[in-house]
Amino acid sequence: MPEPIDFSKWKDKAPPRPLHGGGGGGTFDHMEARVQKLEEVSTDIRLSLARIEEKLNSLATKEDLIKVNHDLGELKGEVRGKLGMWQFLLVVAAVVGLFLRWPEFFRAAGSAISGQ
Repeated sequence: MPEPIDFSKWKDKAPPRPLHGGGGGGTFDHMEARVQKLEEVSTDIRLSLARIEEKLNSLATKEDLIKVNHDLGELKGEVRGKLGMWQFLLVVAAVVGLFLRWPEFFRAAGSAISGQ
């Protein structure tokens, strides 16, 4: 368990000062208007916070991002495997093409060697 924080080093060592009146004669001059203004502002703040919370609820969480990253890694592996298969098929097609045209290659090579 952490040790308690010692706040005494931040405490003001001077004796407490007496409170001075504001010269209002002991009444709350204009307090109603000030409270009304604060209530209006707090309503605006509440509406803004509600909009922010709504937007935050639609954002992805850390778990969502981890899942997407995992899924993306799986897709990359699948694509690599499919590209390997396409490359294999291309090589097979080329070999079959060479095999089917093999006599023509021999004739062309023979005529090139004999100088015809």
